[in-house]
Amino acid sequence: QGLAVRWSAYLLSSQTGTLVRVFQDGAQSTYSLGLPENTYVGGYDLAFTGSGDRAGFCTVKFPDAGGSQGATTLYIRDIEPQTTSLQLDLGKAIGCRTGHHAFNADDSQLVVARVNYSPGDPGADTSAPIWQLSVLDAASGTTVKEINAQTPATLNLGIPSDQPMLPYVQYFANNDIIFVAVPYGIGGGGEFPAYIWHLDSGDIATIEHWGNIGVDAL
Repeated sequence: QGLAVRWSAYLLSSQTGTLVRVFQDGAQSTYSLGLPENTYVGGYDLAFTGSGDRAGFCTVKFPDAGGSQGATTLYIRDIEPQTTSLQLDLGKAIGCRTGHHAFNADDSQLVVARVNYSPGDPGADTSAPIWQLSVLDAASGTTVKEINAQTPATLNLGIPSDQPMLPYVQYFANNDIIFVAVPYGIGGGGEFPAYIWHLDSGDIATIEHWGNIGVDAL
């Protein structure tokens, strides 16, 4: 006969850092993301678990006195109790992103991308690679896997190692991650090279059709 499905949708106020969850019967609840003052998170920055009960997102807070790099923090937020189950310092960067597809299928892992600095910036800490894509354990924040601008497999494919690039994750399941190599700070939409990273083997290969960042998949 079929099963009754209860669904909901979230509305985000980036200005106040709050989520409004609206259920199919019209019931609504409002929750805080617990963000520090003057910290901005956009709708495309949020990753939700399959149940919709937790959100993962990354923020960059620049120092009041200026500086080209900010403090980068990853949060996993339990939405209904309004508590933070993970708050992880990711170091200095100029940009970071989880995105819609950051959690894997069982929500045990989360992938986060960082662009750390722009080449030639005299004030930047260049001890880190210019970009990173890290798979983290969602419970502890421990790094499980990582590729970056200096990984041999990315260098062999010609993925930029000398310019700021923020990977956009389009898919994370079956121990595979599909990401798009998006130049940082260019603005607008577009289509860029896409790659599939096989976590079990560590191999990376180009992949067609996934490079349009305006396209989503079910």
